Amino acid sequence: MKTTVLSGSVLVLLSISVLIGTTISTPPECLPTGYCPWCDFDDDGDIDIFDIVEIAGRYGYNGTAMNKTDLLESLSQLENLTQRIAVLETEFTWLNSTVVSHGDELGDMQNEIGQMNTTITMLQDELSILNASHTNLESTISVLQQMVDLLADRVATLEAYQVNSTGSSTVHSITEEHVYLDMNDMSVTLNLQHTSHVLIFFTTEAQMTAGNGSIRVMCRANQLIAEPGSIDLTPSLSQELCPSCDHRHSLDASAYSFNFYIPSLPAGNYTIKIQWRLFSLDDGVEASVTERTLTALAFPTE
Repeated sequence: MKTTVLSGSVLVLLSISVLIGTTISTPPECLPTGYCPWCDFDDDGDIDIFDIVEIAGRYGYNGTAMNKTDLLESLSQLENLTQRIAVLETEFTWLNSTVVSHGDELGDMQNEIGQMNTTITMLQDELSILNASHTNLESTISVLQQMVDLLADRVATLEAYQVNSTGSSTVHSITEEHVYLDMNDMSVTLNLQHTSHVLIFFTTEAQMTAGNGSIRVMCRANQLIAEPGSIDLTPSLSQELCPSCDHRHSLDASAYSFNFYIPSLPAGNYTIKIQWRLFSLDDGVEASVTERTLTALAFPTE
C-alpha cells in the first residue's frame, strides 16, 4: 500500500516536470551522513527499506533528468499563481457585483435620460406654440401699429383743421358812410399750421332807420379781404334807387347771413373779423345789428 503511494508521488512529480520543461543537471547537495530529504522518496521522514525498494525497482532505467530544486521553485510559483488567481477571482467577483450595481445605476440613469428626453420634447412643443403665438402677436402688433399710425395721421389731420367762432347779442349802431369799421364782438383768431382754405360764416339781425340805403359788410383775414369782397345786407329799395321796384324797404330788423371764402391762406396767425359801413342817400340815417355770429373754419390743402 505504501509503495503505491510512493509511486503515485513520483508520477505526480514527473508529470509536473514535463509541464514545466525543466532538466536536472546535478543532484542536490546533502550532508555526508544523516537524513537527506532528497533520499526520502516516500516523504515519510525517514530513509528506510521502502526508499531502497523504490530505487531498486527502477534500477537500470533511463529518462530525462529533473532539477528538483527548480521543480520546487516552480511548484512555489504555481502556488503563488494559484493564490493570485484566487485573489483575482475575489476581485473579479467584486468587480462583477460592482458592474451589476453600476448596471442598476446605469438603468436608473437611462430612465432619467428617457424622462429628460420626454421633458425636452414637451418643452420643444411648448416652444413651438410660443413661437407661433409670438408670430401671431407680432402680426397683431403690426396691425395695431398700422391702426395707431392711421389714427395719428387722422389726429394730425384733425389738428390741422381749425375752427373758431364767436357770437353777441349786444346792439351795435353806426352812422359812418365813408370808412369800414370793425363790427363789435365779430372777430376770431386762427393759428394755421398748414396752408388752408378758410370758410367764414356770418349771420346777423340788421336794420336801418331809413329805407333809402343799405348796410355794406366785408370780411378780412388780417389785411387780406375775403372773397367776394363787400356785400349789401339790407336792400336799397327806395324809389330813387330802384324806380322799377313796386314795394318799399321795411324798417323792421331782419335776419341776414353770408359766407365768405379765402382760398389757400398760407400758414400763420390770423385775425378773422367783420367790418361794415352805412350807405344811404339820406342824412341822419342809422344802421344797427344785434343777434349775430361769426364762425371761421380752416381746411388744410396738404
